[in-house]
Amino acid sequence: MLIPISSKDIIRFTPSAYKDDPAAPVYILSVPTIAGKAKFHREMAVNGCKFHSDEEFIQMLREGVNAVIEESQRASVLETIDVYDLYRKEKKESAADLALEIANIEKTILQHYQPYAELNADRNFYFSMYPIILTSLFLKGWENKEPAFKKTGDHISEESINAISAGDLNEIGMKLMELMSPSGKTEKN
Repeated sequence: MLIPISSKDIIRFTPSAYKDDPAAPVYILSVPTIAGKAKFHREMAVNGCKFHSDEEFIQMLREGVNAVIEESQRASVLETIDVYDLYRKEKKESAADLALEIANIEKTILQHYQPYAELNADRNFYFSMYPIILTSLFLKGWENKEPAFKKTGDHISEESINAISAGDLNEIGMKLMELMSPSGKTEKN
């Protein structure tokens, strides 16, 4: 089996917003090793980043419905959540048909049930932080970009992180997450 990447490789990455621009920034990324992945998870934990599964969200949504929805409407709302959850688990397209209804339920629960709001805030914080932390750990340099790239210990400097646009930072984070979790085609047997 051909292995297209290894943890010894350096990846030259240009975000999609630049297309064929010859002056586009090129970000130099290292492929995360097993130890690098552990550092990432540690940094996420140190920074208070918690990832909650879809199952946790569905369970907390049910708890919120039981806490704030009037008893006369509760069974119907819980049934909608149960059907959505079943479709979601079976990856049925019908789950999309219920998405608007679920979004409306979530909106109500977010406004009136603090534990669900906190779970949602945790997930938003996680998705805001992972590109920053991954980039901080695995960005090794750049080309066609100012200011000069700087490192502080194992991380890039805050000045260098702040020099990266939000769009570039998100794409770099997605690329690094992809490199951390290779598909079966790229992962070594």
